Amino acid sequence: MIKRYTNYIAVCIIFFLLHQISAQQDLIAVDSLDIKSYEQQLIQLPVPDSISKKNYSFRDLYGLYYKSFAKKKEIAALYANTYIKKAKSNKDSINLAYGYYNLAYLLRSSLANNYMDSIISITKDRDGKTFPSSAYFSKGSFFYKKRAFKKALDNYILANEYARKNYNPDLIFKINHDIGLLKDRIGEYEEALKLHKENYDYLKNNNGKETRNREYLNNLFSITTSFYRLRELDSATYYNNIGINEALISKNEELHNYFLINKGIINYFKDNNEEAIENIAKSVAYFEKTNNKPNLAVGYYYLGKINYKAENKEKGVLYFKKLDTIFQQQKDILPETRDGYEVLIDHYKSNDNPKQQLVYIEKLIKVDSVLNSNYRYLQKKITQNYDTPLLIQEKDKIIGSLENEQVMSRFGIIGLTIISIITGVFLFLNYTKKKKYQKRFESLLTKKEVPKETSIVKESKKKEAEDIGISETIVQHILASLDDFEGKKEYLTPNITTAGLAKQFDTNAKYLSKVINFYKQKSFIAYINDLRVDYVVEKLQTDQKLRNYTIKAIAREIGFNTTEAFSKSFLKKTGIYPSYFIKQLEKKKV
Repeated sequence: MIKRYTNYIAVCIIFFLLHQISAQQDLIAVDSLDIKSYEQQLIQLPVPDSISKKNYSFRDLYGLYYKSFAKKKEIAALYANTYIKKAKSNKDSINLAYGYYNLAYLLRSSLANNYMDSIISITKDRDGKTFPSSAYFSKGSFFYKKRAFKKALDNYILANEYARKNYNPDLIFKINHDIGLLKDRIGEYEEALKLHKENYDYLKNNNGKETRNREYLNNLFSITTSFYRLRELDSATYYNNIGINEALISKNEELHNYFLINKGIINYFKDNNEEAIENIAKSVAYFEKTNNKPNLAVGYYYLGKINYKAENKEKGVLYFKKLDTIFQQQKDILPETRDGYEVLIDHYKSNDNPKQQLVYIEKLIKVDSVLNSNYRYLQKKITQNYDTPLLIQEKDKIIGSLENEQVMSRFGIIGLTIISIITGVFLFLNYTKKKKYQKRFESLLTKKEVPKETSIVKESKKKEAEDIGISETIVQHILASLDDFEGKKEYLTPNITTAGLAKQFDTNAKYLSKVINFYKQKSFIAYINDLRVDYVVEKLQTDQKLRNYTIKAIAREIGFNTTEAFSKSFLKKTGIYPSYFIKQLEKKKV
């Protein structure tokens, strides 16, 4: 009897102390007690006899844990520990996993991740709707927040595999969201948008706006981000305005600032710089206060871009340096913010400061190393372990439905025969296409440089020059200017126009266009794009660093404004896509 009361008094003392600890904050350390030691106390809370002897069912214990969760973490931890103790006593591995999961949700440090490892160990050989998929997802989220994207993706893929195998639609929704964020990071904006819109439909169909408001707002933010990255600014504005209104209604200050920074970025792309600065600066002030480094990095980058472009160069440089500070802390930035370093390098070069120029060259090399390591891995892993399994799953689903229906009638056999023929034709065409691509690739490697037009050839075209209505003197001047233009590789400059180039050549756009059409046998745009493609074909064969760039980065490097324009021009000129050409070069190197 005395022992029982002694235990009771001890528990009361612990509760009193823990209450004092959490008086100011719910689950964070105060004074000499840090988060980890506080969490250790939560884990080690003894279960008093008053609870043990009541012999609560697992359902009762979970109900008590859930009711206590928002009010008092220490009480919730007590019920979670009781749940775990009961599961161990009953040798009930599934409920032990649930107990660990409940306790882990009270924790913030790596201790929570350790419990997920225990859950996976207990449940990985079982077919359960909740485990081990939820544990893998929690591990993925833990690593994502730490910017350890490789580990995050590995765990998301495993979570996805189990969630789809045992059909857990709610978890599939969460995995889609985070995989969508990773796809956004590697530049697969259309694929990311597709996942975010699927999730948007899922939330609409399940009353998510009311019951899962934060996830609903996060989803709107992700859709908006994908749209502005695709430069579909009207759609981005539409969804962002919905997000701003909903965040205000739900009084969610954090998400309101997420939408505010997006509003600023959209205005930047619309050239509304004053409004862009106003919105981004407001959100940056909030993110500085909450120490939200990923969004701070984005805010600093765009404030740097706007100020530098507006000739407020010193202020722009200051923001780019703040962006670098975040990279040094996180060892990660969004690929789209990389060119902030290029601005710094050019800035110090133009100001004749080679020491600072060298500093930021070295920093950019480090950034590229991190981006190449992280994002090439993510791109390969997502394709192999997420996209392809989904396609196979869809194929198996179709085959399964055909088998279940047992359509073996005469028409069914004919249909299957047709499918087999079509599949055979498709495989044959695919094989032929690959051979054709390989042949074109090989021809590009062995292609000799076409000699420039000699003066004799030009002389022979005097009559032809007269036929196009331009004097030979002007024609020769334009041709010589074009030779100089090509020799200096000025075609790598973005946004070249006939008017601009004609002004540079001291002639008019009409004459320049006619000469290019007649002598180069192509339009002005095709002429510029073909020069860029010829250059990059040769450059990719010798420059390993360039081969490590994304297709988008290569496009920008040689003057194209969009990845699509580059890919189309490359295909038209060479007969293959740039991604295929680079892949084959890498194989050849190996």
